[in-house]
Amino acid sequence: MTAKLFVFTASGAEAFRHYIDTIEEGFTIDRIKRFLSEDDLKNIEDIFPDRKIRAWGATPGSGNIRNWNNLEIDDRILIYRKGNYEYIATIVHKIHNPELAKFLWGTDSSGQTWEYMYLLDNLRELPVPASDFNKVVGYAPNYFPQGFMQISGDKLNSLIEKFGSIDEFLNYLEEGRWVEVKEDIGENIKKEIIKEKVSRQVGHTEILERNLEDIIEQNIQKLDPHLKIIARQKVTDVGRLDLLCSNADYVVIELKKSKAGSSIIDQISRYMGWVKRHIAEKEGKGVRGIIVVGKKDTYLEYAAAANPLIEVKVFNVTFSS
Repeated sequence: MTAKLFVFTASGAEAFRHYIDTIEEGFTIDRIKRFLSEDDLKNIEDIFPDRKIRAWGATPGSGNIRNWNNLEIDDRILIYRKGNYEYIATIVHKIHNPELAKFLWGTDSSGQTWEYMYLLDNLRELPVPASDFNKVVGYAPNYFPQGFMQISGDKLNSLIEKFGSIDEFLNYLEEGRWVEVKEDIGENIKKEIIKEKVSRQVGHTEILERNLEDIIEQNIQKLDPHLKIIARQKVTDVGRLDLLCSNADYVVIELKKSKAGSSIIDQISRYMGWVKRHIAEKEGKGVRGIIVVGKKDTYLEYAAAANPLIEVKVFNVTFSS
């Protein structure tokens, strides 16, 4: 059966908190097993034997229920947040479970919870600005998605006619070929961005992020000779930051072993804002950020260039900026 394509949004304050808790951070099976039937528990343990679970849900409106009923295992879903389509994921399980939803997310202002749940795997970062996505798909320039929806009808037929299949369309997005529709980037830069995104190697070394964190801790002076690590995997209200360091100011370091994509700018900016409000301002210090990636990413470098407090460094045994 051909996979279908859905979108959910996580742009509001409440949705953003859920996004951090159950998409960015995820959770273990042990946290939720008391809410699960034997069949659901076994299925989820088979899917996520030793990995964090990513989950989302919808409240019981008629449109949400219709879309949830149409949702099937192996369907694809795009995650939209604040002007960007940030991730692609695959649906691996669905479950109607009000008690579990209340445990994970509570209830909204009307007392409803996001009980029409689905679990996600194979999460891949894009990210694609909504304005460029709209050009590719054929939406109006100012269109943005709302809630939980399915891309279907003429829009879906047009995508399949143009790309051959949903997965080929998603590959087109993931490989950065959508930059072809941008009018504010030169052709040479477009070619460089696509070339970088199509390449899947991290230099000549494959390094897990947790190992990269260990290596950077041991070689922190190669990033900055005056840095001192004061926390690893620090939990904040806006997510878990990789490394918090200090010198004259505080320095937030985020690690990505491969291409990070420009959505990491939003991520590190959140962490910098949290450190500024809760730590640095009390001491009269500033905050800056360093994104450490495993491979050069021109699009990310342009995104970071807009904020002089954020720099990008490429890790390939040594560091370069």
